[in-house]
Amino acid sequence: MRLLQAWMRGWAVFSVLALWVAGANGQPDYGIQFVTVGAPGNRGTLPEETPDNPFQSIGAVNYEYRIAKTKLSNAEYLEFANVYGRYVNTLEDARDLSGNWLSPVPQSDGSYRFQVEDSRLNIGAGLSWEMAARYCNWLCNDKGSDLAAFSNGAYDTSTFAHVFPPPHHLQHNPGARFWIPSLDEMIKAAYYNPNKFGDGQGGYNYYPNSSDNRLVEGLPGTGAESIGNLLWENNPDAGPLRDFPLGQFPNTQSPWGLLDVSGTLPDWTASSDQDSRASLRVVGSIAGVAYWNSLDRLGWPGEAGPYGDYGYGLRIATLVPSPAPMLALVFVLVGALRNRRRFS
Repeated sequence: MRLLQAWMRGWAVFSVLALWVAGANGQPDYGIQFVTVGAPGNRGTLPEETPDNPFQSIGAVNYEYRIAKTKLSNAEYLEFANVYGRYVNTLEDARDLSGNWLSPVPQSDGSYRFQVEDSRLNIGAGLSWEMAARYCNWLCNDKGSDLAAFSNGAYDTSTFAHVFPPPHHLQHNPGARFWIPSLDEMIKAAYYNPNKFGDGQGGYNYYPNSSDNRLVEGLPGTGAESIGNLLWENNPDAGPLRDFPLGQFPNTQSPWGLLDVSGTLPDWTASSDQDSRASLRVVGSIAGVAYWNSLDRLGWPGEAGPYGDYGYGLRIATLVPSPAPMLALVFVLVGALRNRRRFS
């Protein structure tokens, strides 16, 4: 009897852990820390809130979603590159896959592996939009190792061609579990405050620090809010800041908890520039640029990146957990408690 009791308790604990690890809708989160962006049906920006671009209302999203608290790191990108690198057999393609920080190492079979210095593992990965799309495909396919795992899932890579105008399908596939956020999704996550004017009275903050005040530039640990243009200055404790890691300003958060919108790398979106499909809208500022605070401001219209540029980061969006896994957790816990009382 005691053996049966111990087995049932162990099975209950295993079931709870399995459901917890599975995450949203039975899918794993792969160690990514997501925050939930609620307030579905929020309004878009008003012209007076985006004086630099008053003709485009942005930020309205009519559903809940989750988005990564910070952007993809070099450590996470390295894992992807060393799987996808098996299918890369030219130096030009290897450099494209390398992005900002990874170094390609040719292998005897003609493929490539990649490496990055340990000190740069927690830096935001600078990658092209096309590689960001393949990364999302890879997650959608449970980090598979065959070529098909990179070719579709969230985005159909057969549409990727370097012609003008680019034929890329920017809208992710219906049912995709991971995707590059749209401009509206990024703007809402970085700037929309559901209680700005009181409980349930939402509005947009002008900066990604949950306020309408420009971020304070300075070194980490000094009360500053962003590294801003100080990236190339010497830090007495850490030397040059050119290798600037993620999460150095943990108190600089959006109303939903996003970190690193300012002073790292701008985030890719799956929305094209309103004037040209040849470039895509990005959100946030890049460290070490003199006009970083302008880039941080809500609705700044002047920053867009071409598909192949490595100067931008990926902040992954995903689904909100469905009720089913949560209900299953409740049933497992209740059953475990009942069995404990029965056999005690």
